[in-house]
Amino acid sequence: MRPVAIIILGFSMLIAISLVSTNYITKASDVFQVELMATDELIHAEQWEEALLRIEEMQIKWSEYHDWWAIFLNHSVLTKIEISLNKLQQFTLAKDEALSLAEIQTLLVYLKDVYESELLKIHNIF
Repeated sequence: MRPVAIIILGFSMLIAISLVSTNYITKASDVFQVELMATDELIHAEQWEEALLRIEEMQIKWSEYHDWWAIFLNHSVLTKIEISLNKLQQFTLAKDEALSLAEIQTLLVYLKDVYESELLKIHNIF
């Protein structure tokens, strides 16, 4: 009976950790997406300095997220997000509206992919 209790406890802990990590990543992803949408609006309005400030704030947030996300996510996804964020900063510095907006959409797709890959689904488990 004791091994069954240990197995159930271990499985319960695994599910709890999975739910907590999914919740954290989802909330962080949502915050990042809101920031990206606000930056999108600033770029549309050609408010380049304000957009650059938001991007710098996102990079600071990203450095905080990256360390935790690296525990749970594929590192190639994290690298793609980091590269895309750096491209966004450079395109915004160059005041290139089209490329900046395209990079924002790329980041949104990456973040949506992170969210969907972390959902607790049967096909994600097996």
